[in-house]
Amino acid sequence: MSDDLVLGMIGAGNIASRHLANLEFLGRNRIVGLCDLDLDKAKELSGRCGAKPYTNFEEMFDREPGLDAVVICTPPIVRRSIFELAIERGIGVYCEKPPADTLEEAKHIAHMVDGSDIICSVGFHMRYSPSIDRFRELMEGRTVNFVQSISAGSSAVTRSLDDWFFLKEKSGGHIMDQAIHSIDLMRLVVGEISHVQTFGNNIVCPKMNDFTIEDTTCTNIRFAGGASGSHIHSWAAQRGINELMIAGADFTFSLAPHSPPRVSGWIGEPGQDHEKVDQTFPQGPAMGRSGRISEKRRLKDPPDPPHCESMQVFLEAVRTGDGSRIRSLFSNAVQSLATVLAMNRSIDSGQVEVVELSGEPPTHPN
Repeated sequence: MSDDLVLGMIGAGNIASRHLANLEFLGRNRIVGLCDLDLDKAKELSGRCGAKPYTNFEEMFDREPGLDAVVICTPPIVRRSIFELAIERGIGVYCEKPPADTLEEAKHIAHMVDGSDIICSVGFHMRYSPSIDRFRELMEGRTVNFVQSISAGSSAVTRSLDDWFFLKEKSGGHIMDQAIHSIDLMRLVVGEISHVQTFGNNIVCPKMNDFTIEDTTCTNIRFAGGASGSHIHSWAAQRGINELMIAGADFTFSLAPHSPPRVSGWIGEPGQDHEKVDQTFPQGPAMGRSGRISEKRRLKDPPDPPHCESMQVFLEAVRTGDGSRIRSLFSNAVQSLATVLAMNRSIDSGQVEVVELSGEPPTHPN
């Protein structure tokens, strides 16, 4: 008797293609249904794995009664109804970020998930990087003073993403779609973020009817523990840039969660000899947003390494019923959403915005 997990996938865009490649690599699973509002896209992707294409996820749930789990790869406006049905039927959920489009919706889903027995993971894959584990070891007993982060690419210039990504009312812009990864990583390694002030511009890509997002943003950050930070994010850059520097009185580290994972920097008090840190973890090339498997990939490497570990941990949790190794629970992902929503509010208000934290909300700084 096969112990393959029976899976369904909802959404047939770029990230679905990348998850599908990793699922094929991992094995011990069968994708039996693949759903997208665009039937042609559903047919194209389902043809790769022998799944049946659907345009209605409820129909997929009804016609594929043996589902063990579903993978949600839809825009963030499509979440709650899928979760309701999955929880009703005891089906595990791997949900791509962001966890929802509004904080109210995310909190409602988190309440449902916490009150159920399903296995659930949100796709903040950077949390599984070996460089993150090493960084946290190095940070033991140390205090962060400031953080500087930048993530940039050319997606807005090349229009290399599906059209809905460039409509802020559907995607939330690059802040909701991609900067949320950087914010989630900062929360993990530095601590909760209490206040943000974000400035946006459209110098390269002016706003128009089919382009309602900012092409570039810069965010000032106040961490609840007192540290300061900044994050620049752009989809209008000449080339890809991903840098994260975290510093204190006795250390300066650069942290890369993938491509490849690396921790580098220096440890030591000012005026003293400094210990050099430089550790790179082997990792094959990522598929990236092109959705193509790199020609440089070795057969032993996952097709899309950055996303593979989080999916593997999720599948094993569904198989065993033990979710203790999942690093991105839905209830925790809600806090990353709260932060990026505050960033988008700040663009509109021009003011410092308070991030709603779990428990008592912080007051505005003086």
